[in-house]
Amino acid sequence: MLGKDPRKVQRSILRQYGAHVVSKQREHTTWQMPDGARIVVRDTDHHGTVAKRLEELRSRYGPVEQTNSIDRFGTRANKPDLDLNRVVASTHAKERLALMQSQAKVTFQEVLHAIRIPERVLWSDRHGSWMWVRDRLAVAVVETGDSFVITTILWTSNDLFEQYPRPA
Repeated sequence: MLGKDPRKVQRSILRQYGAHVVSKQREHTTWQMPDGARIVVRDTDHHGTVAKRLEELRSRYGPVEQTNSIDRFGTRANKPDLDLNRVVASTHAKERLALMQSQAKVTFQEVLHAIRIPERVLWSDRHGSWMWVRDRLAVAVVETGDSFVITTILWTSNDLFEQYPRPA
C-alpha cells in the first residue's frame, strides 16, 4: 500500500482511525486522534517514516477495520430515473473508465448495467451525487437539471482499489 504517495496513504489511514486536522502549517500538519493524542505529519516524511508511524498507530489503536469503500455512502429516497438520452460523462469519468479498461478490462457494458440495472443506489452527501452500484463498479451521477453527469467511476471494494490503483 505504501507504493503510493506515503503522505496520501497516511492521511487516509489517520481518517480511518477517526483523526482530524487541528492545524496546518507550511511544512507540517497536526492531526488529533479521538483520544486526544496529537500526531505531526511533515511534508518531507518519506516511506520509512510513514511506515514506522503507521506501525505505531496499529500498535496503539489496533488494526484499521477495512470496510467496503462504498459503505461510506448512505441511502436516500427519491432517486432519479435516469434517462439515457440525458446522460453525459465528464472528462474525469472518461479518463477513469479508460484507466479501468486498461487495468481490469472493464467494459462499457458494465457501466451501462450499473446505471440501468443497479444492485443498489446510494447517496453521497459529501459530493451531492448518486452512486449506481453493480458488481465491481460504482458510477457517480449528478443531476444538473437538464441532464445527468457521470462524474466518476469507482471500484466497489478496497481490495479492487489496491489491486488497481490510480497512478500517482
